[in-house]
Amino acid sequence: AGLLKLKEQLGENVQIMTAGAPWDDEAMGVSGQILNLQKIPYDEVPAYYRTVDAGLMFMFSGHPGVTASELMASGCPVVVNEYDDSTWHDLYQHEKTCLVTVPTASEIARNLRRCLEDQDLRKTLIAGGLKKTAEFYQGYEASQAATLKAITKG
Repeated sequence: AGLLKLKEQLGENVQIMTAGAPWDDEAMGVSGQILNLQKIPYDEVPAYYRTVDAGLMFMFSGHPGVTASELMASGCPVVVNEYDDSTWHDLYQHEKTCLVTVPTASEIARNLRRCLEDQDLRKTLIAGGLKKTAEFYQGYEASQAATLKAITKG
């Protein structure tokens, strides 16, 4: 509903795309308004994220999710939902690393529009998102390599 509201407000000035599992846009009532790219090959994800002007990710399962931090690490401003979790609050800081929104259509549209139109805010979110993800995931590659080494030994 928030994406449709944004499309209603901005019309042809915005293209809304989703990625992931296939779904039927006609059955969801959004035919012609949202383009579903389905699954993007893993090695193409960073380049794709760098072409996106604003990202939206909602997660309600007790971890911070990967998509929003990947978007942030790619230099894309992101809107995420409110969630009461310390890791979530560390990564997703309203108006510093991203925009945190209540999950209503009008607020989702308003915050996405802010990401698209407020150039000073965009710069702040991009810089904050890049810095936070670099800090948060520091050592990730070394940790991943050590895990892979331990797994392949046995």
